[in-house]
Amino acid sequence: MNKNIFVSGARGFIGSNLVKKLSKNGYYVNAAHVDILDENVLSQALDGIDTVFHCAAVIDFGGRDPKRSHDVNVTGTKNILALSAKHGVKKIVFVSAAGILGYTRSPSEKIGETSSFQVSDRNTYLHTKKMAEDAALSFARGGMDISIASVSTVYGPGDRKMNSGSIIRSVLANGMRFCPPGGTSYVSAADLADGLLLVAEKGAPGQRYIFSSENLKYSELINRIAAALNRSPVEYILPEWTRVPAECAAACAEFFIGRLGGGVNLITPEIIKESYFYKYYDSTKARKELGWEPKVSLEDSVLEAVEFYRKEGLLK
Repeated sequence: MNKNIFVSGARGFIGSNLVKKLSKNGYYVNAAHVDILDENVLSQALDGIDTVFHCAAVIDFGGRDPKRSHDVNVTGTKNILALSAKHGVKKIVFVSAAGILGYTRSPSEKIGETSSFQVSDRNTYLHTKKMAEDAALSFARGGMDISIASVSTVYGPGDRKMNSGSIIRSVLANGMRFCPPGGTSYVSAADLADGLLLVAEKGAPGQRYIFSSENLKYSELINRIAAALNRSPVEYILPEWTRVPAECAAACAEFFIGRLGGGVNLITPEIIKESYFYKYYDSTKARKELGWEPKVSLEDSVLEAVEFYRKEGLLK
């Protein structure tokens, strides 16, 4: 990988961990806060850059501000792609969401990079990330060296918006008595940063690489978090019949509460629906083709995250 690097979203969860890894490995990183919607400023930031890691995104699951999500996630991505082509950037790593690849009804099914899942526009974040990913693939077909990192839920320090941190905070505060019956996957922030470097070095143009350390039922995930934090385990796994009532309750909560204030809204009908299914992802391609191997456990990621939350005053 070439030494002159630009990271969009360098102050965000994924970006901040990536910048630390790059700096530690001796790369020159332009990590200045750049408005990716300002083409003049962005063009200056990309001048002389060899490799771009596009991490910037608005995470909005409930549609609080769909225009802002589209502007940053779609238009901002297209700006980076077009100006990178203009400046002769040699490699682009586009950080995408594994959620775009969908979910299944069975824990025995794993989702791979070739999934053609139809993303609902009710999930603003995934819908706009899918549009951005389509743009990246279009530029790749046009000859640019662009690879996509499909990222599962990230745990670790740097999560100021309390995305995965919302579960950790709930467990830490009072424990979680109830949980949905489905399953999810995770990756540590440190292991993901390693993976992104490998995508830049070895990733093939126009290819996706899934980064998932482990697939777990929600009850397993929460119980392992609880054990790491010395809290009580889950008492009750919700039965399948509760899905529709839970979606309705989430719709009410979203209407009265979810669209107010800041932070990431994780109580939406679409997210509740997904929690009754399985987001089990297959990271075989990243392991075989890139040599990626996760090293940080869920428990260690959670403890590092809690230390960060306390320092940042996020556990009030």
